[in-house]
Amino acid sequence: MLPDHLQVPEALKTHPELIKRGVILEEPLNIGSVYTTNAFPPPRFVVKVLSPASEEEAVITRLQRDRSSRNHLTPCEIIRSDPTLLLMPAVCNVAWPMRRERSFFIKLCTILKVFRQIAEGIDHLHSLRIAHLDMCFGNVMIAAPHVEREHPGTKAGRVYIIDFDR
Repeated sequence: MLPDHLQVPEALKTHPELIKRGVILEEPLNIGSVYTTNAFPPPRFVVKVLSPASEEEAVITRLQRDRSSRNHLTPCEIIRSDPTLLLMPAVCNVAWPMRRERSFFIKLCTILKVFRQIAEGIDHLHSLRIAHLDMCFGNVMIAAPHVEREHPGTKAGRVYIIDFDR
Protein backbone atom coordinates (compact mmCIF):
# COMPACT_ATOMS: atom_id res chain seq x y z
CA MET A 1 0.00 0.00 0.00
CA LEU A 2 1.21 3.49 -0.87
CA PRO A 3 1.93 6.11 1.81
CA ASP A 4 -0.95 8.55 2.36
CA HIS A 5 0.82 11.45 0.62
CA LEU A 6 1.04 9.34 -2.58
CA GLN A 7 -2.65 8.52 -2.65
CA VAL A 8 -5.59 10.41 -4.07
CA PRO A 9 -7.35 12.26 -1.22
CA GLU A 10 -10.66 10.72 -0.18
CA ALA A 11 -12.41 14.07 -0.81
CA LEU A 12 -11.49 13.79 -4.50
CA LYS A 13 -12.35 10.09 -4.75
CA THR A 14 -15.84 10.84 -3.44
CA HIS A 15 -16.30 14.27 -5.05
CA PRO A 16 -19.92 14.29 -6.34
CA GLU A 17 -19.11 16.26 -9.52
CA LEU A 18 -16.34 13.84 -10.49
CA ILE A 19 -18.52 10.82 -9.71
CA LYS A 20 -21.33 12.33 -11.81
CA ARG A 21 -18.90 12.52 -14.77
CA GLY A 22 -17.57 9.00 -14.19
CA VAL A 23 -14.10 10.29 -13.27
CA ILE A 24 -12.32 7.94 -10.87
CA LEU A 25 -8.91 9.27 -9.87
CA GLU A 26 -6.19 6.65 -9.42
CA GLU A 27 -2.84 8.33 -8.86
CA PRO A 28 -1.10 11.67 -8.35
CA LEU A 29 0.84 13.34 -11.15
CA ASN A 30 1.86 16.22 -8.90
CA ILE A 31 1.41 15.33 -5.25
CA GLY A 32 -1.21 17.51 -3.61
CA SER A 33 -2.62 19.14 -6.72
CA VAL A 34 -2.81 17.03 -9.92
CA TYR A 35 -4.33 13.56 -10.27
CA THR A 36 -5.14 11.21 -13.13
CA THR A 37 -7.54 8.43 -13.95
CA ASN A 38 -6.41 5.01 -15.14
CA ALA A 39 -5.57 4.72 -18.83
CA PHE A 40 -7.89 1.72 -19.09
CA PRO A 41 -10.71 1.96 -19.74
CA PRO A 42 -10.44 5.17 -21.76
CA PRO A 43 -10.99 8.07 -21.78
CA ARG A 44 -8.22 9.22 -19.46
CA PHE A 45 -8.62 12.46 -17.53
CA VAL A 46 -6.46 14.73 -15.39
CA VAL A 47 -7.88 16.74 -12.49
CA LYS A 48 -6.07 19.72 -11.01
CA VAL A 49 -7.06 21.24 -7.68
CA LEU A 50 -6.93 24.99 -8.25
CA SER A 51 -5.46 27.16 -5.53
CA PRO A 52 -7.83 29.92 -4.42
CA ALA A 53 -4.76 32.16 -4.01
CA SER A 54 -3.77 31.87 -7.68
CA GLU A 55 -5.10 33.63 -10.77
CA GLU A 56 -5.23 30.37 -12.72
CA GLU A 57 -9.03 30.06 -12.71
CA ALA A 58 -9.43 33.63 -14.00
CA VAL A 59 -6.81 33.09 -16.74
CA ILE A 60 -8.42 29.82 -17.86
CA THR A 61 -11.92 31.35 -17.82
CA ARG A 62 -10.65 34.18 -20.01
CA LEU A 63 -8.92 31.79 -22.43
CA GLN A 64 -11.99 29.54 -22.63
CA ARG A 65 -13.97 32.47 -24.06
CA ASP A 66 -11.26 33.12 -26.66
CA ARG A 67 -12.07 31.22 -29.87
CA SER A 68 -8.87 32.19 -31.71
CA SER A 69 -7.09 29.37 -33.55
CA ARG A 70 -3.92 30.70 -31.88
CA ASN A 71 -5.30 29.77 -28.46
CA HIS A 72 -3.48 26.64 -27.27
CA LEU A 73 -5.42 26.11 -24.01
CA THR A 74 -6.27 22.48 -23.33
CA PRO A 75 -10.03 21.92 -23.65
CA CYS A 76 -11.10 21.81 -20.03
CA GLU A 77 -13.95 22.25 -17.61
CA ILE A 78 -13.80 24.29 -14.43
CA ILE A 79 -15.79 22.58 -11.69
CA ARG A 80 -16.68 25.33 -9.25
CA SER A 81 -16.84 23.61 -5.90
CA ASP A 82 -14.81 23.52 -2.72
CA PRO A 83 -12.08 23.11 -3.85
CA THR A 84 -12.35 24.35 -7.44
CA LEU A 85 -11.25 21.64 -9.86
CA LEU A 86 -9.98 21.73 -13.42
CA LEU A 87 -11.01 18.66 -15.45
CA MET A 88 -8.89 18.08 -18.56
CA PRO A 89 -8.23 15.34 -21.09
CA ALA A 90 -4.98 13.50 -20.42
CA VAL A 91 -2.77 14.60 -23.29
CA CYS A 92 0.79 13.47 -24.06
CA ASN A 93 4.17 14.89 -23.24
CA VAL A 94 5.35 17.10 -26.10
CA ALA A 95 8.22 14.67 -26.81
CA TRP A 96 5.74 11.94 -27.79
CA PRO A 97 5.72 12.60 -31.57
CA MET A 98 9.51 12.81 -31.74
CA ARG A 99 10.00 9.49 -29.96
CA ARG A 100 7.90 7.57 -32.44
CA GLU A 101 9.62 8.83 -35.59
CA ARG A 102 12.71 7.06 -36.95
CA SER A 103 13.58 9.35 -39.84
CA PHE A 104 15.78 12.31 -38.88
CA PHE A 105 14.05 14.49 -41.49
CA ILE A 106 10.57 13.68 -40.18
CA LYS A 107 11.75 14.25 -36.59
CA LEU A 108 13.15 17.63 -37.59
CA CYS A 109 9.91 18.60 -39.37
CA THR A 110 7.91 17.49 -36.33
CA ILE A 111 10.10 19.52 -33.97
CA LEU A 112 9.67 22.60 -36.17
CA LYS A 113 5.87 22.15 -36.25
CA VAL A 114 5.78 21.80 -32.47
CA PHE A 115 8.02 24.84 -31.97
CA ARG A 116 5.85 26.91 -34.31
CA GLN A 117 2.75 26.02 -32.28
CA ILE A 118 4.49 26.81 -28.99
CA ALA A 119 5.59 30.21 -30.33
CA GLU A 120 2.09 30.85 -31.68
CA GLY A 121 0.53 30.02 -28.31
CA ILE A 122 2.95 32.17 -26.33
CA ASP A 123 2.56 35.06 -28.78
CA HIS A 124 -1.20 34.80 -28.44
CA LEU A 125 -0.99 34.81 -24.63
CA HIS A 126 1.21 37.89 -24.78
CA SER A 127 -1.22 39.62 -27.18
CA LEU A 128 -3.83 39.13 -24.43
CA ARG A 129 -1.37 40.52 -21.86
CA ILE A 130 -1.02 37.13 -20.18
CA ALA A 131 2.44 35.98 -19.14
CA HIS A 132 2.73 32.25 -18.48
CA LEU A 133 5.64 32.63 -16.01
CA ASP A 134 6.46 28.90 -16.00
CA MET A 135 6.91 27.95 -19.64
CA CYS A 136 8.88 24.73 -19.50
CA PHE A 137 8.99 21.29 -21.10
CA GLY A 138 6.50 19.89 -18.57
CA ASN A 139 3.89 22.56 -19.33
CA VAL A 140 3.67 21.89 -23.06
CA MET A 141 1.59 18.90 -24.13
CA ILE A 142 0.37 17.43 -27.41
CA ALA A 143 -2.67 15.38 -28.37
CA ALA A 144 -1.99 11.96 -29.87
CA PRO A 145 -4.50 10.31 -32.24
CA HIS A 146 -5.93 8.18 -29.40
CA VAL A 147 -6.50 11.33 -27.33
CA GLU A 148 -8.50 12.89 -30.19
CA ARG A 149 -10.63 9.73 -30.38
CA GLU A 150 -11.24 9.73 -26.61
CA HIS A 151 -11.74 13.51 -26.29
CA PRO A 152 -13.34 15.02 -29.43
CA GLY A 153 -12.48 18.57 -28.26
CA THR A 154 -8.79 17.84 -28.84
CA LYS A 155 -6.96 17.58 -32.14
CA ALA A 156 -4.17 15.10 -32.83
CA GLY A 157 -0.86 16.89 -33.35
CA ARG A 158 -2.05 20.06 -31.65
CA VAL A 159 0.15 21.53 -28.92
CA TYR A 160 -1.51 22.56 -25.65
CA ILE A 161 -0.08 24.89 -23.02
CA ILE A 162 -0.99 23.98 -19.45
CA ASP A 163 -0.47 25.18 -15.88
CA PHE A 164 -1.30 28.86 -15.56
CA ASP A 165 -0.66 28.86 -11.83
CA ARG A 166 1.46 31.84 -10.89
